[in-house]
Amino acid sequence: MHASSEADIAWLAAHDLTASPAFLSCHSAMVITAANDFVGEVHDRISVVLEPGQFEPWLSRKAGVEFLKPAANDVLEKWPVSKRVNKIGIDDDATLIDQISLP
Repeated sequence: MHASSEADIAWLAAHDLTASPAFLSCHSAMVITAANDFVGEVHDRISVVLEPGQFEPWLSRKAGVEFLKPAANDVLEKWPVSKRVNKIGIDDDATLIDQISLP
């Protein structure tokens, strides 16, 4: 799945778990919510998707739980891809995300 519009790139919400700027490594976690109807066809949960108007409030911590909801059904699009996507060690084949025909 990816953003349905190239002009409006969606961000996946993450939460910074770093307690202090003294940490040298980045600690973060994906924020997950229930799937919307669109994603629910293939999965029961989804990463929280932020749309462009939500980036600044989320990053500046002016927004909170009100953003933790499923994305609108038209924000993402999907198509079937090769099952090879899930194989360990195959990471340099750009055709893995090409749309395939289902039997």
